[in-house]
Amino acid sequence: MARKKQTLQRDKIITEARARYERAQEVWGPIYKECREDMRFSDPTDPQQWPEDVKRERQNAEGGARPCLVFDQTSQFVRQVINTARRNKPALSFLPVDDTSDPKLAEVLAGLAKQTEYASRADVAYITALGQSTRGGIGWFRLVLKPLKGAKVQGQQCAEIERVPEFEAVLVDPDFTQPDGSDMGWGFVEVSMHKDDFKAKWPDATMVDWDDSGWFTKDHVRVCEYYRVVDVPASEDAEGGRVVEHFKLSGEDILERSVFPAEFVPLFPVLGNEEWDEGKRRLSGCVRLAKDGQITYNFERNAAYEAVALGPKAPWLAPAEAIEGYEGHWKQANRGNLSYLPYNTVDEHGNPLPFKPERISPAGVAVGWADLAERSKNDIQAALGMYQAAIGNNPNQQSGRAVLALQDKADVGSFHYVDNLALSIAHLGRVLTQVWPVIYDQEQVLRIIGKDDEPEFVRVDPTMETGYQERPSLNGKKEVVVNPAVGRYDVRAVVGPAFQTRQQEAAAEIGEMVNGNPQLMAILGDLWVKLRNFPDADKISRRLKAMLPPQVQQAESQEEGAPQIPPQVEAALQQAGQEIQQLRQALQEAQSGMQAKQLDAQVSMQLESMRMESAERIAALQADAAQDREELKGLIALLKQQMQPPPQLAAAVSQDMT
Repeated sequence: MARKKQTLQRDKIITEARARYERAQEVWGPIYKECREDMRFSDPTDPQQWPEDVKRERQNAEGGARPCLVFDQTSQFVRQVINTARRNKPALSFLPVDDTSDPKLAEVLAGLAKQTEYASRADVAYITALGQSTRGGIGWFRLVLKPLKGAKVQGQQCAEIERVPEFEAVLVDPDFTQPDGSDMGWGFVEVSMHKDDFKAKWPDATMVDWDDSGWFTKDHVRVCEYYRVVDVPASEDAEGGRVVEHFKLSGEDILERSVFPAEFVPLFPVLGNEEWDEGKRRLSGCVRLAKDGQITYNFERNAAYEAVALGPKAPWLAPAEAIEGYEGHWKQANRGNLSYLPYNTVDEHGNPLPFKPERISPAGVAVGWADLAERSKNDIQAALGMYQAAIGNNPNQQSGRAVLALQDKADVGSFHYVDNLALSIAHLGRVLTQVWPVIYDQEQVLRIIGKDDEPEFVRVDPTMETGYQERPSLNGKKEVVVNPAVGRYDVRAVVGPAFQTRQQEAAAEIGEMVNGNPQLMAILGDLWVKLRNFPDADKISRRLKAMLPPQVQQAESQEEGAPQIPPQVEAALQQAGQEIQQLRQALQEAQSGMQAKQLDAQVSMQLESMRMESAERIAALQADAAQDREELKGLIALLKQQMQPPPQLAAAVSQDMT
């Protein structure tokens, strides 16, 4: 009975998946076809920029194939958009929402997001999707959960951001309207597997391709991943909500099934130009509007090439009687380097022929072809919204300010591609805030990436009631402890220069300041060397910092919030921190609830006693310092009185001077 129920459930899921897959194909098929044509047109490895019928006609032309050369003008502008995005990467920023969220935890989450991106090489996924959307109109990246390599806890997972090399491998709910795909209800990702890998992973499954369209080779089988959002009703043990079910399907079997720990389908679109017409979506990249201008430019350049290159092969003008019997030689006249061409001087009756064969002079290259080619090039740039100055060329020798204005105009004209990528990355951040509490459900230490791209470490404690704490550690330093499950956070992706770029710009600015005023080197030298990031820069920076003037060091200490605590009190606090840590360990090892309460009370009493003792010590030291200041004031006043000359001596000196 149970087996029959499982079979019915399997058949129901596969039937539902096939119906949705066919619907998605019907809607996305025409859109993807146009996007694929644009991708092929602008493919930098093999641009297909001649219409097939025109190319076929030129290749089969009478008298020999005509050239179909491609003089691509679009790739340089596409690279400009993509490489600008490489320098201005969207960075995730987390914003507290409710009273249980913590701004400091928000900073930790941003560092954890950076670490997730770094570990999964997310830049590759982002740039692949952006390149596809810029050229064709749409690209994708995805979030997957994988077993953590080297994990100390069995079954521990990590989140990875993956690229989708073929955008056509993703088919999703066509009814989604949000540009980041946050409202899609289901989606598919098709994956090609070698048959040997399929057998090794699922030995009991029937090897049936998900789709028999023959897209892959005979040695591969297509497996389809299916995500669907399911509403879960509330019960006595759990609250209701949404979950995402994940299936791996072959043509007949459910190979794997799991639950993705979020309420969103983890597939993220990156759109180019999007328009809606009577409920139908239209997508395009920057290439589509430039295609006509590019095709015209190729035709005009090829026509000019033919006029020049085929000039020496101009046709011959000859009477038929003159070449009769020598047709074989004359057929090779424009193909080979013949030493002579024989011809007849008289006809069959012996009468002289009126003239001998002559080559027709070529017309040369018309000036109009060059003008038309230049106009077509301008049309391409206008369609793309970018001109030569935007990619570093300055043929008109314009001023630097004019060039910067054109570059800024080009960046603004193409910024929506990068902004759409930022929208999808922000949605990825929202999904991560739901995934992290599930995969980090046990106490552990995690690495994060700070604002300065330097690694830091935090401890995750899922039992902690607050989201962020700083606890003393055994080495006397503070340990950051977080619980990502506490609080709610909004997410946005801020587009700006990468930290390394900002670092280089800051180093250049300080360098200019020092060049203009060398005396500033004594004050800014440590910062300038640290930003240069060459070998041993940190060591040199520390030495220069130690040589800073006392007033600068004091100002830095105040800015950094260095505590003005006497050394005796600081040593006592460090010792207290070690005692607290030992007490906390004892508290965690307690087996009895009563013993835990007693230890907790003991910790509280110890904390209060040490706080009062520290306060008393600080107050006593401050009182001693105040008394010392009063005594010093009296001593200064006494010295001033003693330094004044007696009245008789002052009068005598005055009289002598008179």
